[in-house]
Amino acid sequence: MKNKSFNVLITGQSLANAGDVFYIVAIITSVYNVTYSLFYVSLVPVINMLGGFLGGLLAPLLIDRYKLKKILFNSQLVKTGVSIVSWTHFS
Repeated sequence: MKNKSFNVLITGQSLANAGDVFYIVAIITSVYNVTYSLFYVSLVPVINMLGGFLGGLLAPLLIDRYKLKKILFNSQLVKTGVSIVSWTHFS
């Protein structure tokens, strides 16, 4: 692929997605270590899926209003911020 911007975008998104998977596994492990309840552990991916679903509903509204580059940057920034805050809060 000759488009450098696309290569940078796909690499960044791949790394972010891999980080998300490891983060969910860490949250699942932490929830189990605190509660020893498989019910609460099963809620983690369900809540994650609901967040993705709601984000999918809001995406068309945001894409029509803002530039794609700004949306991608801000969404990753918010995701990182939430991860850091929850990590420092629960560890």
